Amino acid sequence: MNTPIFTLGKFYKNILSALLLFALAACSDSDEPAAEQLPPTISGYEPTGQFTGQQITINGTNFGTSVEDVEVTFYDGEVAVVNTVTATALTVTVPSNAYVGPVNVKVKELEVEGSDFEVLTICNIFVGIGLPLQPTPCPRVKPSQGL
Repeated sequence: MNTPIFTLGKFYKNILSALLLFALAACSDSDEPAAEQLPPTISGYEPTGQFTGQQITINGTNFGTSVEDVEVTFYDGEVAVVNTVTATALTVTVPSNAYVGPVNVKVKELEVEGSDFEVLTICNIFVGIGLPLQPTPCPRVKPSQGL
């Protein structure tokens, strides 16, 4: 007598086994939902004014930890070099064409505009007749901005 290779019982067993494997493969190791990225915030700058080419620290929250994920721009879209990133602080170099104005921080696709940052330049201040001009730091304002 020939025994059938295929039986209804084996068929249901195989289907049940396949469903069990798919169910196990779909499960993750963690029952916690993925953390949602929060938008960055800017609480201040250290120092509050700086010359171009110098470093500043931007304090805030939700900056992440990867330099590649962060973009910092100064007034009029001048891109800064991001040197270091922590969740609460960015160290950046003030761009050579930066002027007084707001600083924007973009982390992945989320962006925040901060308060105005004072980019400095050297002005010669007249201090009196017969006295030399006194080099003094003053705000670097784009001509179209005015004062």
